[in-house]
Amino acid sequence: MAYTAEEIRSWGVDPTKVEDTATRGLEYRGCVWTADGWAIEQGVINNPISDYLNTPVYPGSRAEKIGGLDGVVYQSPATGDSMCTAALPSQQATVHVIVSIYNEKRGRKAAPDLCAKAVEVATFVATKLPK
Repeated sequence: MAYTAEEIRSWGVDPTKVEDTATRGLEYRGCVWTADGWAIEQGVINNPISDYLNTPVYPGSRAEKIGGLDGVVYQSPATGDSMCTAALPSQQATVHVIVSIYNEKRGRKAAPDLCAKAVEVATFVATKLPK
């Protein structure tokens, strides 16, 4: 998937402040774009979307239509309300849009509802996914 700088900027992050997440391991690939106190990460992992529903690892995960796709929204117990993920199915993989706060004061002001922001960005991402 490719995005223009303007598309990335429309999410509220700086397209020039990007990190390649492929260095985290072979099973996960993606990018992180940062802003003042918060970030948006997009990653792809070779797991089915069903892995994120009704499991002890993702308590409170919920199915949600995102961009016409059967997605999942969840927050990790480890990160609490400082991170939210909207996950989308894409062929044999899952695309994750993760919105996180790394500076509570500045980040929370810019992105007060992390799950709403994750779903907003994932709705756009859904338009770019292979069918």
